[in-house]
Amino acid sequence: MNFRSIRILHTSDWHVGKTNGKISRREDVEYALNEIKKTVKSEKIDYLVVCGDIFDKPQVANQDAELVWNFFLEISSLKVHSILLSGNHDSQDFLKSVKPLLRLAKTYIYDRMVPSSEILQKSILLHDEKQKICFFVVPYPHPSHITKITHDIYTRAIRYSDGVANYLEEGVNKILEKYGKDTKIVILSHLSVTDAEPSGSEREISVLSQFSVDWGKLPKNVVYYGLGHIHKMQEVKNPDVKIYYSGSIFQIDFSEQNEEEKYCLLVEIPENSMKADVKPPIKLTLKRKLKTFEYDLDEKNELRINQILQELENHKNTLKKVVIKGNKAPKPELIDKINQIEGVVHLSIQKKPIVSNVAPPKDINQNSDILTLYEKYCLEYKRSKKDEFATIKNKLIEILEEIKKAEGNL
Repeated sequence: MNFRSIRILHTSDWHVGKTNGKISRREDVEYALNEIKKTVKSEKIDYLVVCGDIFDKPQVANQDAELVWNFFLEISSLKVHSILLSGNHDSQDFLKSVKPLLRLAKTYIYDRMVPSSEILQKSILLHDEKQKICFFVVPYPHPSHITKITHDIYTRAIRYSDGVANYLEEGVNKILEKYGKDTKIVILSHLSVTDAEPSGSEREISVLSQFSVDWGKLPKNVVYYGLGHIHKMQEVKNPDVKIYYSGSIFQIDFSEQNEEEKYCLLVEIPENSMKADVKPPIKLTLKRKLKTFEYDLDEKNELRINQILQELENHKNTLKKVVIKGNKAPKPELIDKINQIEGVVHLSIQKKPIVSNVAPPKDINQNSDILTLYEKYCLEYKRSKKDEFATIKNKLIEILEEIKKAEGNL
């Protein structure tokens, strides 16, 4: 019997509900989802997968939930199946609450890891038993689910990496035992593997080495690993299996401002091969880009103020982080004007450190009393006048005497 190839569109890290400062990223998400929908149509996709972090926060706003669920209803109307799994940002209970309803729309939700004894019942989606293509779906393996708490970071890293790898190995073996050695297994998960390069916008603790899985320990009887969690699209080089991150669908924050292109991945599972065919990445156009603007502003170049404002105004469809450096704080009027410009997310004022050309005195004895040290500091380093220092010195002596009296009364 002849079967056609199965076409999978791999996405992840939608982070619906994300805000930068007070600016909502909803329009960026909507734009990206529309790009994905166009790709689903044009590429004749069979399965759309979202490998975790569908939402940015566990508490999901009504309008964000409406946006996502309506999107999957539209995808279902195209006779396309969708697979969603929870990431470290998602609420497992919230996803579980809508699971039965969305299954009616060919949308399959996997809200949490299950015990290994339940893998075949709750973590497997079999495309076709005769064609033998099987999705093994593993939501974010939280460290507390994998390993006992230990204060030894090295031991913790081994426990977590081995725990996840062993869980995946056990699941793969169960699938092969039930459906046959020639079953094509696609693993979908939300986790960090060694050698993957983060963008910097991920939650830092979740991508630490002690919470990453050694890719060399991953099961090899797998045609494709579709992963989420790392926001930069990339292939993790492995001579035995294909491991890919699709990356986020828009620039999550300014750590990703140099990633001016975002992608989704088209993966084809041929009917006559045990190897996945990963097509060239499909570019997702960005609605708005993130960019940092840095300016040096002091008394000598205040004439640049109008140029600065004009440059910021000219960058349409850009969310801006503005950094102003100077020897003194900028005038309040300038701060107000910058904050009123469309797309300014954050304004940072950084005062330049004052660099003195006067070298500190070299003849200071470390055993000198505090008055001697302070006198040298004032007269030789700060260039204070003697009569000014005399007033300060007398006050300092009074304070020291009060301290001694207080100590004597203790």
